[in-house]
Amino acid sequence: SIQVSAFAHNADDTGTFGNWNSDDIRVTIEPALVAEAPLPPLSGRAAIVAPSQRAVFAGVVQIRGTASSNNFGLYKFELVDARCAEGVCFMIDFKQPVANGTLWRWDTRQPLPNGAVLSNGDYVMQLSVLDKWGRVLSSKPRLAFTIRN
Repeated sequence: SIQVSAFAHNADDTGTFGNWNSDDIRVTIEPALVAEAPLPPLSGRAAIVAPSQRAVFAGVVQIRGTASSNNFGLYKFELVDARCAEGVCFMIDFKQPVANGTLWRWDTRQPLPNGAVLSNGDYVMQLSVLDKWGRVLSSKPRLAFTIRN
């Protein structure tokens, strides 16, 4: 609850305030129970169509597919690797949905947003699509690949 005290400005224009027996004025404000509308069911599509599984990446690679959802938030690529926290490391994200187009034009010789450059070797990435509330589509397609720069 909140206690409210009332004050009155003195009539003599001195700029002082006088207390009106504030003990007699009490207001209790109870928070209203507001039922939140349920979120709409999450639907969409996450797909990587190119390159093919076990492709060799050298230099610039076009990763093509679809990343969309109702109430779209973003899509991101994550590295699936046991050395990552909880087995997944962030690679990069994008704020616009893509339908049957280029998801990422990746120069494998350049640093990722976190400054890391992946060395030559075998890797697995996954595509995650999130809505504006942070919910993730259950489908997270994975792509196994080898970097050989």
